[in-house]
Amino acid sequence: MFRIKASDSYLWPVKGRRPLDGGKFEQFSFDMAFRRINETELAALVARTREGDLRDAEFVREIAVGFSGVQDAEGNEVPFSQQGLALLLNESGVPAACVTAFFESLPGARQKN
Repeated sequence: MFRIKASDSYLWPVKGRRPLDGGKFEQFSFDMAFRRINETELAALVARTREGDLRDAEFVREIAVGFSGVQDAEGNEVPFSQQGLALLLNESGVPAACVTAFFESLPGARQKN
């Protein structure tokens, strides 16, 4: 049995790396809740990206509805909010990692670029 729409969102792992001093990288991971979108909306987002209307961070703002496993500099859990999302997306490498994770979560979907 297949349900047309089981839920409005789903949690997916995001993995990436960001640069450190000395030419090294730090690995990071957290879970992001992506809004479940239909093929028409996906095509529109991809078209806007190709036209230059959406950069990675803006793309993520269109599809993200939550996250977990994100901490501030002191090690405190950061709750999902527009402010928390803005802080997360300001970190080097994070927007691209989120976009990659989103497309990995879509079986058969083409990469946005």
